[in-house]
Amino acid sequence: MKKTRSTTSERQENQTQAAADIRSRSLNSSNNQVGRAEMIVQQKMLADIHGSPKMIAQRLSIQSLHNSPRMAAQRKQAKQNSARTNHALPQISTNLTKPVTAAQRVIKLDGADVDTAQLLAEAADMAEKIIIANWDWSQTVHNFTKNDKQNLSAKQKLLNAIQRAKNQVRTVPALFSAANLKFLTQAEDRLPTLYFVQGTNSGRLRQQHGSGPAVFTEVNKIDYFFASKSKMRKFKTAAKLAMTNREDFNPDLSAYEATTIPTAGYAHFEATYSGRKLIKIHPSGGAVVTGLDAYTDLKIKAIYQGIIGLTT
Repeated sequence: MKKTRSTTSERQENQTQAAADIRSRSLNSSNNQVGRAEMIVQQKMLADIHGSPKMIAQRLSIQSLHNSPRMAAQRKQAKQNSARTNHALPQISTNLTKPVTAAQRVIKLDGADVDTAQLLAEAADMAEKIIIANWDWSQTVHNFTKNDKQNLSAKQKLLNAIQRAKNQVRTVPALFSAANLKFLTQAEDRLPTLYFVQGTNSGRLRQQHGSGPAVFTEVNKIDYFFASKSKMRKFKTAAKLAMTNREDFNPDLSAYEATTIPTAGYAHFEATYSGRKLIKIHPSGGAVVTGLDAYTDLKIKAIYQGIIGLTT
């Protein structure tokens, strides 16, 4: 009799425990479902925030700052400082450190590295020091070369370029926008030069040259394009004669196989007028490029700031 009561009691306890286990599993399942629902809502909320115009703009701004010449220069300097520090610590095994390499200087005079410290010491003011430092820290090589014809040394051409950069406004002029960019010229071993037109105003951004980077603006300029360099040279001779004699210059473009429409692969010639008289002429060294899709306002701004030695 006692054994029967004991068995019955055990059976009731087991049934009670089983019921409790079922309730517990049901509650856990319900909590899990609620947790998953909350997690889905949170994930969607984070995705909406991450994809919002404000967050996208902030990421683009951060990316632009990260890729700016100033930040690149700071990372480069920090890497060099770190390399020098590690090299100086005797307790660190040389097997664990990378070999220290010489800094790549990008201001050169007739192909030779410039003495940046001396150049900075000779600078007239902080504006010139900033231009020199930023050019020397940039990723663009500026190799200034002497011009015997003009009796200009490479050093003098560098100093002239610094003054040109110093005289430019810090804010990018409205002329230099993607909407006004008409064509590029590309010479061998040089970055492209950008050409802009807005009404009667023209401008060009020259990134690399033996006379240095430069910003040029003028009015009443006409761009001529030629299928061959020989035709352009013939045109230049006629233009130079007209300018010397102060005669009106009304060229017959068909005689030079010329056009005023930018054409890929053509040679380029600039002629600046006062009325119908020429006051300046300039043949480009490179060939015309008409693919402009990569040149956004942001990229043009970076090019302009790099030319004038400004990274803020």
